[in-house]
Amino acid sequence: MVGAWIELPYYAFKRGRYSHGLQVMTSAVFYFAMLNFLYTHKPVQTTWIFIVPFFVTSLALMLGNWAQHAFVDPNRPESNYLLTYNCINVIDNTFCFNDGYHIIHHANSKTHWTDMPQRFLDTIDKHAEEDAICLKGMAGHEVALRLFAGKYESLADSWLDLSSPAHTREEKVQIIKDRLKPIVRKTKSS
Repeated sequence: MVGAWIELPYYAFKRGRYSHGLQVMTSAVFYFAMLNFLYTHKPVQTTWIFIVPFFVTSLALMLGNWAQHAFVDPNRPESNYLLTYNCINVIDNTFCFNDGYHIIHHANSKTHWTDMPQRFLDTIDKHAEEDAICLKGMAGHEVALRLFAGKYESLADSWLDLSSPAHTREEKVQIIKDRLKPIVRKTKSS
């Protein structure tokens, strides 16, 4: 939860983006000063209007981000098609700016959300070539719940298989399990 307040300015300064780093730091100082002022005057209201929602929302966003990037291929973690998945034919896309087209977002983060379904159709061959995971009829939060419950077969059943030849259900489950394993980066020893 401190990433936005500490890691983001650090990253910005390290990359020479001083105005961005300063903006984040200024926002953080202002935000915490405001919280302190409000809490001293109205602690109950401040707790329930600002502090509790901050933690609940932060945890929900972290869970969503984890779930969207749970299927990273350990052999090719840099591939935009293998570090996330798409959720298609799901109602959530209509009210969350097509967030389910997450591979499309990674392939080109400047794609407008209204163009994502068409961009998916335009790049379906690339999805097939990369063996990207596309889940039909299942939203991101449902993916997270199934992952926590170990319902890999349910995920495999929702997998829109674009590969040729098509994966069996057992192969899909194994791919899911393989992509859930931690990725250990090899460091150069001195």
